[in-house]
Amino acid sequence: KDELVACGRLPWRRVAKLGSQIAKALEFAHQKQLVHQDVKPSNILLGPGDRVKITDFGLARRLVDRSGSSMTVCGTPYYMSPEQVLGKTVDYRTDLYSLGATLYEMLVGHPPFTDPNLFEQHLSTPAPSPRESAPDVPAEIDEAVRRCMAKVMADRPPSAQYVADILERLLAT
Repeated sequence: KDELVACGRLPWRRVAKLGSQIAKALEFAHQKQLVHQDVKPSNILLGPGDRVKITDFGLARRLVDRSGSSMTVCGTPYYMSPEQVLGKTVDYRTDLYSLGATLYEMLVGHPPFTDPNLFEQHLSTPAPSPRESAPDVPAEIDEAVRRCMAKVMADRPPSAQYVADILERLLAT
């Protein structure tokens, strides 16, 4: 079982600490014009002191290939963005959707969508609120998770750094 979710739900402060590191690593990749496309708990390793490392960039693609065409690749069903489900063009906001799904699972102990009709849920079911299952989760984290999982890419946060900043502000309180 994935280390991040092996014990079920994690305390929100630990999720904020880990999530901030994940978001910063994604921001670094995005600045290099790379989209991971398969962000999920099993691709996030924890080292000493809860140091995060994102692995398996096997699906990662440059945002634009040499011919100028955008790239499209699938990911893992529990964490796939609507655009991945539909086989449409992806960009950094695709990783934000998967980050939101991963944070949700860390906060609650299970993926946001588990129904047999998983792809339909990613396409049309609003992102669930982590606070419904974990009332101690701060409203700011709840909102960030749901915003990351917005169905329309333009409704997602402007960057992974933006998500990291939200999580770090909460840790400072």
